[in-house]
Amino acid sequence: MVAGSKTNEELIECLQAVGEDTTESKNILEKLWVQNKGLVRLTIHKLTGLSEFDDGFEDMRQQSFFGLRAAAYAYDLTSGVKFSTYAVKRIKWELTRYYERNGFTVRVPAYMKKRFRDCIEKKLELEAETNHPVTYATALEKMGFSPAVITGTLAAFRKLETTSIDKIISDEKEGDGVSLLDITAASDNVEEAVLSQEWLKELHNTLIAALRDIPPDAYKIIIQHYFHGVSLTKIAEGQGLSRQTLYNQETAAFQAIRMGKYGTVLAEFMPSHNSYKRAQRLIKQDREAIERLQLTGAERKLLIT
Repeated sequence: MVAGSKTNEELIECLQAVGEDTTESKNILEKLWVQNKGLVRLTIHKLTGLSEFDDGFEDMRQQSFFGLRAAAYAYDLTSGVKFSTYAVKRIKWELTRYYERNGFTVRVPAYMKKRFRDCIEKKLELEAETNHPVTYATALEKMGFSPAVITGTLAAFRKLETTSIDKIISDEKEGDGVSLLDITAASDNVEEAVLSQEWLKELHNTLIAALRDIPPDAYKIIIQHYFHGVSLTKIAEGQGLSRQTLYNQETAAFQAIRMGKYGTVLAEFMPSHNSYKRAQRLIKQDREAIERLQLTGAERKLLIT
């Protein structure tokens, strides 16, 4: 860090003090973004396998900004946790939500294009020899690949947004737009648990803040009913009121929350959590599909040249 520049935590302290959507807050956010570009690049790469100049990376970077911004405003300066640690979790959360909403594709890697070019050549060669149609699976088998490799290769290509493998391979345009679901570095169960806990903590804090904005009587009803599992009938008996009266108070309180300043934030939580869980499954499936490809030594060399 340059001498005299503020730490992440110092910038966030200033940011939270000036509030949102001000000229000063925008300037602070810009400094925070520039200061954490390396962290963002690394986070994107670890989650998606993308590098800075790959197709799709810029979309991921833009989504990461939303995650960083949300992290900056939600970060608890007294938590004792470094902002960089907290921000990574929030950025990953934002990226998995984006993946779920939009899907995520990157271009077919060079080693795979070479494998299928070789496969097509083998297919044509076998058809010429036998005078009979030959499948891609048969061609891959004749090339010496194991059943697991053949299955993984064909499964991966079925995810391509096209119906013709030949068309994919024949498109030699530099930096072509051919795409393959190729998320190669998914989070494991521990990371998923951490993100889920982070989500639950944020939901809890937002919900409690929203409840504190409603009348005290309604607050007590909701806490007893939903947090402690006491039925409305029991609560009504204890307060000497009718069950319908309590139900009406509860309904009015929920309506006030939906219409209040926390309504929009709370509305995002339930669908986004379901989306997050589904996105994690999709990323895991894509990673497993890639692992089943079992790269040959020659193909591994293509990845690093």
